[in-house]
Amino acid sequence: MNRKNILFFSLLIFLINCEEKSKLELSQNKIIEYKVDCLFCKIPQNKETIIYAKFEHCFVIKDIKPVSPGHVLVIPYKHYDNWLVTPEHVQIGIVRAINEIKKLLDAEYHPDGYNIGINCGPLAGQTVMHLHVHVMPRYKGDNMTLKQVYSNSAKQ
Repeated sequence: MNRKNILFFSLLIFLINCEEKSKLELSQNKIIEYKVDCLFCKIPQNKETIIYAKFEHCFVIKDIKPVSPGHVLVIPYKHYDNWLVTPEHVQIGIVRAINEIKKLLDAEYHPDGYNIGINCGPLAGQTVMHLHVHVMPRYKGDNMTLKQVYSNSAKQ
């Protein structure tokens, strides 16, 4: 075997091993890919985490440092670094989840508006490199500018 073939097969074996290490079986027999060191990948398996809602491609949790009452995060089960590298079918699932979550938040919190935010990459304020969408209810008199809302959500 020549050097090129050895390199190819070594890379192939490495990728297969990485793929096997990045799969986790959920109770519903769904296989999802995850990163072992990713905080958001671990959430669905943590029995103590309260998941606000579950959907086909994503789940919703309340933000641990909310910028407003009802601030939630919509997070895909499968690990994607950010919105721009996420397959369209997952993006569509997330948008549908946001629409459903809005109904739940309207009933529970009665907000006057919403900010929906996605940060893509560290320079854009993304601090956890697993796609997540901030859904932030807004209220009359909250006196937060859009800049304050996004700077507060980026600090998390």
